[in-house]
Amino acid sequence: MTVAASYTIVQVQGDNTELDFDFTFRVFNASDVVVVLINRTTLVATPQTLSTHYTVTLNTSTPVGTVHFITAPTTDYDVGISRAMTLAQSADIPSGGLFREVQVENAFDKAMMIAQEHDELLDRALLQNPYSTAITGLTLPLPVAGKGLIWNSTATGLINSTTSVEDIIDAAAASAAAAAASASTASTQAGLATTARIAAQAALAATLAVAGVRGTFVNADLAAGYLTITHSKNLSAPYSAAVTVFKNTGVKINPDYVCYANTVVVDLRLWGNLAGVWGFIVI
Repeated sequence: MTVAASYTIVQVQGDNTELDFDFTFRVFNASDVVVVLINRTTLVATPQTLSTHYTVTLNTSTPVGTVHFITAPTTDYDVGISRAMTLAQSADIPSGGLFREVQVENAFDKAMMIAQEHDELLDRALLQNPYSTAITGLTLPLPVAGKGLIWNSTATGLINSTTSVEDIIDAAAASAAAAAASASTASTQAGLATTARIAAQAALAATLAVAGVRGTFVNADLAAGYLTITHSKNLSAPYSAAVTVFKNTGVKINPDYVCYANTVVVDLRLWGNLAGVWGFIVI
């Protein structure tokens, strides 16, 4: 009998009811079939035992065989069915003896099936790029707990890293936690600053509400850095008045000023070009 050109492992989800699962690859005996249950969450494959967990029926046509479970697999598991031929040459053809065509064909078929199994494994293996610089004698170093594999300084082989992967993960986690704490602190401080600014602005508004003369001004209202405020107090010497100025942020400042009968001239040269809207109170 010929051997199909492809070999495909069967993987089908259980449904709590189905007992029979077909496979289409050729085997000689039921013991050539490998059956596992694969946990769909952890992907851990648990080998099943012939006769204890399942039986195998071999057919002469498609499907080549059927695995019959004693207990139906649940939906939490996939059924995996593969082939594992014994790596032994069991055909004995004595010199001068009877030539049995089936015996010879079976030996060739078995060799091809073993080659297919190895090919399936190679399809899932890590291989060097055949078009890159060839690295001969590439082997894995002895395992060291917590260390990762890296290329050496000449990129000709694999070595264990000098730094523990777990240490890197722990350091990254600690850094992330510190960053989160810092961000939380910054957010709190920003909130406090905003609260303070709002309180200052509220205090300014309250003061302006009860003051005799109040108003706002911008940089364009200044003359050579001086602000002239007009009032109607009709002061007489020594022209006593109290002036308070508030920056655009609500912060109170106490610049120099000169009082006159109906004006106050405030010296704001120290603050340069003013940003935004400022306020004043004359009492």
